[in-house]
Amino acid sequence: MDKYNYFSILRNINENIDDMNVAKFLRAESLGKESLIAHKDLIEQFNNTLKSIIANMYSFSKDTIEEIYNFYNELTVFYSEVNGMNNVEFINSKTSILLKIENFSDKFNSFYEKISGILNVSYENKNLDEYIETINSVRNDIEKQSEEISQKINDVNYKSEEFINKLKEVDNIKNSVQFQLDEFRERYTPDNVNIELRNQQKVYEEEAKINRKESRNWIIAIVIAVIFLIILIWSFINNFDNHLNEICVCTFKNFNLICPSCGQEILWFYLIKHTLLRALLLSINIYILKFCIKNYNACKHNETINKQRQNSYGASLHFYNTIISDKKDEILIMAANSIFTHQKTGYIEKGSEPNNPTIDRVVEKVQEITKIPKD
Repeated sequence: MDKYNYFSILRNINENIDDMNVAKFLRAESLGKESLIAHKDLIEQFNNTLKSIIANMYSFSKDTIEEIYNFYNELTVFYSEVNGMNNVEFINSKTSILLKIENFSDKFNSFYEKISGILNVSYENKNLDEYIETINSVRNDIEKQSEEISQKINDVNYKSEEFINKLKEVDNIKNSVQFQLDEFRERYTPDNVNIELRNQQKVYEEEAKINRKESRNWIIAIVIAVIFLIILIWSFINNFDNHLNEICVCTFKNFNLICPSCGQEILWFYLIKHTLLRALLLSINIYILKFCIKNYNACKHNETINKQRQNSYGASLHFYNTIISDKKDEILIMAANSIFTHQKTGYIEKGSEPNNPTIDRVVEKVQEITKIPKD
């Protein structure tokens, strides 16, 4: 039988081995330690070597091919016999199976020494071809990626130039806007200041009118309080003698009827009560009068201050529009100092009001009661 026939038969044997259920042959899942899992690498070496032999079939002599054929023909029959056994038959025949595997290993080693050199050279040549093919593939990929990178670099450079041009345009627009803003500020800032000064002048003018109206109301209140005070004093003085005689004669008789032994003491108590009542009414009226006078002075003071501020804004507006530009800020500062510093008007002096100790004690007591403790 020539090499071609052996080659055809070995290919059929290789197909039968590929179709074989190696897991069933080894029986690792069903028998565990009793299986042939320890010989898995040897069985795979048998099968893989056959594939290498078929790939280099015409490199071997006829005697070597015949020896290989006899080995794999017997191995295929052995595979079929073992796969045909059930687990019980497998365990009972395990000793003979192991002996056959050992015998196959010896036969394999005997012919593998003859063909290993050819297989290794073929493997190295195959690896070299694969290596060269891999290098060529990598080189082609690198060239392709280099072209893509070059294209991307060109795109980036183009976009960078566009971006730089746009930045220049933005700078030009920014400078133009800044110039227009400076021009607008130079042109319209004085107008804005004039409008603000006029608005503030009008505000203080309105405040002064309100203060003047309130001061007139307080004058009316003062006149009413004075009239009530005069009426009250006149009433007390005019009716004092008659009322005193009535108390001493009529009331004293009634007290003696009620309490003969203490009528005079009750009379004195009654006189003191009436005297204190009149004093209280006079004090309340005087307090109301002082309160009205104080509020009148406060309104007149505020009216004068607001008029002064109105005049200050008017003067500032006049000088702001007539002097040179570098002095305008100084004018505004001077106007602010004159407006917001304390000014004497003659109605209220700063710190001139005496403190009332009684009222102060009442206020302090209320503050102590309403004080919220801090954490």
